[in-house]
Amino acid sequence: MRHSVRTANGGGGKRTNEAHAAVRHVLVDILCGVILLVSYTCAGSASPQRSPTPNPHGALEIPCDDCHTPANWEPLRAALKFNHDHTRYALRGMHEKVKCTQCHASPIFTDVRKNCSDCHADIHLRKFGADCAQCHVVQGWFTSRQQVRNHQNLFPLIGAHAAVECEACHKAFVGGQYRVLPYCSACHSREFKETTDPNHVALNFPETCDSCHSQDNWFGATFAHQQAANFPLSGAHAALDCQSCHAGGKYKGTSSNCFACHSKDFQKAAASHIAAGYSTACATCHGTATWIGAAKPQGRSPILSNKFAGGR
Repeated sequence: MRHSVRTANGGGGKRTNEAHAAVRHVLVDILCGVILLVSYTCAGSASPQRSPTPNPHGALEIPCDDCHTPANWEPLRAALKFNHDHTRYALRGMHEKVKCTQCHASPIFTDVRKNCSDCHADIHLRKFGADCAQCHVVQGWFTSRQQVRNHQNLFPLIGAHAAVECEACHKAFVGGQYRVLPYCSACHSREFKETTDPNHVALNFPETCDSCHSQDNWFGATFAHQQAANFPLSGAHAALDCQSCHAGGKYKGTSSNCFACHSKDFQKAAASHIAAGYSTACATCHGTATWIGAAKPQGRSPILSNKFAGGR
């Protein structure tokens, strides 16, 4: 009996082992399938992370909805959330009003330069360098600095010239070439021609305004009387305004004879010059400082009194 059982048990154990082996193969096949399925699934879900859709703006680490709406890429938001001040170039003045694409020609926003000449054409033909900020500010092209660098080497801006903008003098030159203006009439020709009191053209005045005028204003002009009219203004003559001698704005042809201006003084003198037969050439006895203390006429006593001098 024992032998039979052993035989029977031995045969049953072999079949059991074979069944277990078959099950193991099936399980291994199932497990490998599951592993492959999981690996494919994981690989498929991880693929976008390893190879995402390229950002057209390059390495830009800001949320898309800072500029775009969920509806579409374009148009952009009316009010962008993006703050340019957080970049290396803060927007000020007129730069705040331009569209992004006016500076960023490439969608890769970091691919942009920040020098003025990179965006702005140099209408001055490189005569003033590439730094627009030497003369201009970001509020606009026509807002220039009070003192343009290096202008002192060309034409010092003093008096009224210091208060005008560049275009007031340089507007006539096409292309913005701010070359030197060597003479006054380059800017003031109209004022020169239209002045009638006195008439600068009729009197053949020089076009060098600074011969008579200061750079502060047109008023209070001086005149090189001796060189231009051969009549030096000394003494009391130097204190008079032009109209005292040049009545009615008549400058050309004015007589330099004393009596032409002082005939009334001669005729009204307390001690009659006419009765005494004095010369009408005032300078024979008088200086230009005052009527008092006139010199002695030839063959007569010194004239010292106010009464004789007509109270002058």
